[in-house]
Formats: sequence, C-alpha cells, structure tokens
Amino acid sequence: EYTLTIQYKNLGVDQADDMGKVVSATIVVGQNEGTVALAPGLYDADGNLLASYDTLVSTYNFDPTANYTYSSADSPAKIINNNYPTATKMVFPETITRIGNYSFKSSNLSSVEFSNNLLSIGDFAFDSNYLTSIELPDTLTALGDMPFVNNNLLFVDIPDSVTSLGELAFLDMLLVNYRGDLIDPDNDDWGAYTLNPYVEGDFAYEDNTKTILAGYLGSSDDVIIPSGVTTIKDFVFNNSYSKIKSVYIPASVQVIMACVFYGSNLESVTFEDNSQLTTIGNSAFSYLKKLDSITIPNSVTSISSSSFTDLRYLYYEGIATSNNNWGAKCLNPYFDGDYAYSDNTKTVLIDYFGNDKNIVIPNTVTTISDKAFYKSDIESVTIPGSVKTIGNNAFYNCKSLDSIVLNEGLETIGISAFSATEITSVTIPETVSFIGERAFSSNTLTSAIFIDLDGWRANNQALVLTDPAVNANYFKSTYRAYNWTKS
Repeated sequence: EYTLTIQYKNLGVDQADDMGKVVSATIVVGQNEGTVALAPGLYDADGNLLASYDTLVSTYNFDPTANYTYSSADSPAKIINNNYPTATKMVFPETITRIGNYSFKSSNLSSVEFSNNLLSIGDFAFDSNYLTSIELPDTLTALGDMPFVNNNLLFVDIPDSVTSLGELAFLDMLLVNYRGDLIDPDNDDWGAYTLNPYVEGDFAYEDNTKTILAGYLGSSDDVIIPSGVTTIKDFVFNNSYSKIKSVYIPASVQVIMACVFYGSNLESVTFEDNSQLTTIGNSAFSYLKKLDSITIPNSVTSISSSSFTDLRYLYYEGIATSNNNWGAKCLNPYFDGDYAYSDNTKTVLIDYFGNDKNIVIPNTVTTISDKAFYKSDIESVTIPGSVKTIGNNAFYNCKSLDSIVLNEGLETIGISAFSATEITSVTIPETVSFIGERAFSSNTLTSAIFIDLDGWRANNQALVLTDPAVNANYFKSTYRAYNWTKS
C-alpha cells in the first residue's frame, strides 16, 4: 500500500530556495518522523527517490501506466512538492490506495478521478477546492474529518464499504446517500445538510412525504417548485449548488430557510397567489447577482435581519418590522424622476438611477441614505443646504466623482461617505459637527478647507485645521480611522 500526501509551506514544511520549491520536508521513517533534504518527487519511507515530480504529474494528471518502482511493498510513499502548476484535474493511478491529511487542500481542483484500489481519504484532504461531484470507489473504507469541506458537492454517494467516518465527514455536502451500518453518535448526519434524501424527478426531499425540499438535481434554468412543498431547506438554490435563473414558489410553501438563494443568478422570483409563506430565513435572498427587486407576500410575519442583504428594492406591506429593511437598500420606494425616496415626502433620498453625470440634489431632501450613490458613475454633485445628513458610504467608490459642493445646513457626514473617489478639494461648512471615519480616505484629496476651525477633535486630540493641505492629509492618513467631532 502507498500513501499519497502533498505537503505545503503553510502546514509546517520548511522551504528555503529562490525558486519557492520545497527543499526540506518532513517524511515518515518507520514510526518516527525525520527531516531530510528533498527535491519535489515521490519517495519511499527511507527517503529514496522513486520518481521525480515531473515524471509523476503534468497538470495534476497521473499516468496510471507509468512504470513506477518502489523499494518495498509496504512502505508509505509521499509526493512532496508545493509549487504546483495551475491545474484543475487530478487522476490517481491504481497504485495509490490512501490519500493523506491535507493532501490537496486549496489546490484549485474542479475534478478528481479516484483509484479503484482507494482505501482511505484523510482529514481535510480536498478542503477548499471547486469540486461539484465525486465518484467514490467501492473499495473505500474510511473518510477522515471534513475531507471535502469548502467545496460545492451537490449529491454524493458514499459506498456501503465505508466503515470509518471522521467528525463531520460529510460537511458541506448538500445531499448524501449512505446506507452503511454506522450510526452517528452526535446524531448530526456527519455534517450533511440532508442524509439519505428521497429523490423524485429533478427534486430531492427530506423524506417521501415530499413536504421539505432538500435539493434540486435538474438542469433547467427555470424552476417550478412542486405544489405540496411546505419548507425549502437551507442552501437548496444557493450559488454553490445551483445556477437557476427563475423560480416559481407555490402557495403551499410556508418557510424559506437560511441561504436558500444566497449569491444566486436569479433574475425572477414569483410567488403564487394566496401564498401561505410566513417565514424567511437568514440571507435567504442575499447578494443576488442579477436581481434588483423582489415582492414578497404580505402573509410573511417573520423575516431575519439580513434576509435581503444587498437587494436594491424590496416590496412588502405585511406586519413584520425592521430598522434596516432586512438588509435591502430600500423598502417600498417612491420614485420621482431619476431618484428613489423612502416615501412621497421625498425627504429621504435612497437611490439614483439616472444617466446625468453632473447632478444637483433636490432641495426637498434632508437625508441622503447609506449607499445612495454607491459605485455610481456621476462626476459632480451639489448638495443643497436642506440636506442635514449624508449617510455612510453614500458616495463610496464613485470612481469618476471629482467635484462636490457642500452647503451650510449640513450637519453630519457619514463613515466612508466620499471614500474612494477622485475629489481633490472640499470645503466643510460651518454647520457640520460630525465627520465619520474614512469619510475622505482613499482618494486624491489635496485641499480641505474648514469654515469653522474651532472645537474639532479626533482620537481624543484637538485638531489644528488652518492648513488645507495638512487637513487633506489628516483625512487620508493621520486621522482617517477616527470619527471627527466638533464641540
């Protein structure tokens, strides 16, 4: 039997040459550990080179027909190298029967083909790769702790031959089929989201009642969830496991659990009329890549605080309440011209979607909300005296913004409000009494003029603000990480 193990610098392997390759690595010698000087390659337990790295592997593809010779049949062998070429596939020769701990952690793999003689896979062996499917041989008897954690495995069949499972052996596997004799002492299914699901058509369920949807196995971009489903489990359509673009949710669904559509490519969400939906879990619709707005049924009574993080517009008129719109930028916006407001008073500006590069904020506005112009391509902005508050990140990362005009009446400039812009100068009105940390950092600011020089403090220090160039440096460097206050 031979054990294949890849060792890395960040796992304690010593290395010291200008090419960045491993020149010294710990190997097993009998039952003891020793350190010897090694070039990348496959070695026996005595440190004898069996095959050079270049002859063993080319873009991670082992040649099963290669004529490898080993010094003894029972010596463990290791491949030692931590300067791999960029590759995505690994094909194991039939001579490899064991894959050691951490062997292919963070190795950029999206495909593996295992030896038909494979007996065991060690702890974290394939941690942090891009695997979406694997086929394990019937010879396999042992899986270590979290061997496939941080991958995107949708459905994994575990052979009945497996008689040893490490802690959380199935962690990050959405659906796992395992009919072996082992019983999990902690009763948590070894970390699988659903163990032994019931599969019918394109859908996997918690059991044969088909009320709890556990996974989607189809290839269509457009999904109609079967009527009769009452709960959609965690992660079912998460971007790690699904690439759907539209979903129709029947009236029978009452609960959408955590991260169900997190980070997905959804372009459309439709709820059937007379929906019975009551609960939306944490991050269920967060960080959608292509969807600006969602309308949810008014039957919903429980929404987690971050259910809609990064969503632009959320439409909902039910009884659930939130002080942050459950992470959405705007709840039930009122539109007028190129702007979106919190309501028809048009005092709280929450979004700009126009094409003009040079804008003047309407004089009805008293508050510019957090991220109102986030990543906008505007070039200049004039903010009238009616505006009292500029929110956090209001103009953050406006890469073309090189001119701002602030008027008397403004009182608060939020955290990172004008960070990562191209402005070169700013005049701070006398009425301003608070400037959040990093409000003017990460930009080309060279001049900051204060109309009122007195009473300003940052980091418990009184500030002398007579020199505009020095002030600009304070904003960008010296005091950028502190809130500024004026007494």
